[in-house]
Amino acid sequence: MLRIAFKKGYKYQLEGEFTLRTPIIPARGIATDYIQLAPDGTLMLARSYAWDGPSGVPDVASFMRASLVHDALYQLMRHDLLDPDNYRKPADQLMRQLCVEDGMNPIAAGAAYACVRWLGDHHARRESRKPLLFAP
Repeated sequence: MLRIAFKKGYKYQLEGEFTLRTPIIPARGIATDYIQLAPDGTLMLARSYAWDGPSGVPDVASFMRASLVHDALYQLMRHDLLDPDNYRKPADQLMRQLCVEDGMNPIAAGAAYACVRWLGDHHARRESRKPLLFAP
């Protein structure tokens, strides 16, 4: 019998490649199957990259791009490709900036930022990796 391996917890999937210049400057380029972060801070997410959208709040348009970028950067941290002690705060600040750019009220974006600063550390650590599941 052939088994499948999968991970759960994703709600959205990119239909096309997404590229954004970020202030996150790694010591050297990072490349995974779905995420690339160039030494100049350019983040490239491949078509079919999956993420779970905003956490704990409604999935509104002004939060979707920010949640995509934030989730990808936190994923790199969880997989020990970016140091959370150095990059978590800039990733959280970028999330707030993108929310405002995309039309979110700055006070609401500030509240979202405060929440990820307060509750986000665990999600940037190795212990928060999504487990690999198998069926049957």
